[in-house]
Amino acid sequence: MRKIMLSFFVLLSLLLGTMYAYQQWQEQGTNIDFSNVSALSQTSKIITLSAPSGKTLVPNGAILGMNDVNVIYYTYQINLDEEHSLNVMASNVTFNKNNTTFSDTDGMLMFEFDIEMIGDNFAEVSVRVSLNMPDSKEQYDRIIGSTATFQLVFNQESNL
Repeated sequence: MRKIMLSFFVLLSLLLGTMYAYQQWQEQGTNIDFSNVSALSQTSKIITLSAPSGKTLVPNGAILGMNDVNVIYYTYQINLDEEHSLNVMASNVTFNKNNTTFSDTDGMLMFEFDIEMIGDNFAEVSVRVSLNMPDSKEQYDRIIGSTATFQLVFNQESNL
């Protein structure tokens, strides 16, 4: 009986702790705005762009609220030259808060790229952006209520 009661109180404490942390996160203004995302192309023509709107990015593992998401998706269609492959990378990843810019040296924003070739001259690039759970109070203070900015660089290379 003691083990059951102890297990119950541990579980209850975990749930209340998670709820309290999420409530604090919500009250601090968790909107991380991705409106300043730019796409640079060294050798490719960017044809279309679709980006999210009205969503709040919260760290992986956080409890999701009504408009919260753990992942934000971007989709690009790229016009390629024949006999070329495409490389994509994120650069200049920063968090901006109160007119102060912090470089993402801790890798808080994670990027995953999926490149699907459509014929010989087109590629569809899907980008998944997610946010790691802060490991320290310093990381938490840096990202809470901030605006995230980054650049995506598209570069095609000859296969010859």
